[in-house]
This record gives sequence, C-alpha cells and structure tokens, in this order.
Amino acid sequence: MNIFSAFTLYRALVKPESESDRIAIINFCWSSYYIAYLVFNITLAGMITEEAKQIGISIHKAIDLLHDEILCDKLMLFSNQVYQRTPVVNCKLFNFDGSLIFSTLGAITTNLVILIQFDILSGDIH
Repeated sequence: MNIFSAFTLYRALVKPESESDRIAIINFCWSSYYIAYLVFNITLAGMITEEAKQIGISIHKAIDLLHDEILCDKLMLFSNQVYQRTPVVNCKLFNFDGSLIFSTLGAITTNLVILIQFDILSGDIH
C-alpha cells in the first residue's frame, strides 16, 4: 500500500464523505493489487535463490555417482561457480528479497505517521 492510498483511507475513516470514500476504496484496491504483485515477485526471487542452493546439492550427488574424471572436474567447476555466485534478483538499485518488504513497510509507516500528525495539527480533525 502506498502512502497516498493509506492516507486517503485514513481520511475516509476519520472524516467520512461520499466522494473521498469512493476514492479511498479505489486507491486501496489498486494498492492491494500492486502489493500482491510485489510480494509475488519477491517470492519468486526467493524461490530462485533456494533453487540455486538445491542445484549445488544435486551436482555434488551427481559427482559422487559418476566415475568419469573429466566430467567430474567439469561438474566440480560448475558447482564452485554456483556456490560462489548464487543468483540474486535485483533491479540494479536494490535486491528483491524479504528485507525489501520490511524496509518498504517501515518507510510507509514512518511517512504515514508524519502525515497523520500534520493532519491532526491542521485542525480539520478533532
């Protein structure tokens, strides 16, 4: 939920008006869709990282079963590459992992508290 939709939802609950209620509901629905999309992408990024760890384990199991020295060396090299460079999904600005959800939630909460405090000080709401 972005800050604007959370604040309009707060305003609709504190000071109900028919027009602002409708806008708040529309903003809340759109923000819910956006959050679901973001959580889905972050979940997929976490699954990619976990799958890379499982691939490393599977490669070592395959090395134990093989008797070909050349193939074992190539698989060991691949295993080292997977172990040392696990895939990380990012957008060149931040990584898509669980910490992204919590840092976003913390920033939204902090800014929403500031907006609510300014709204209370403006005198519209008692």
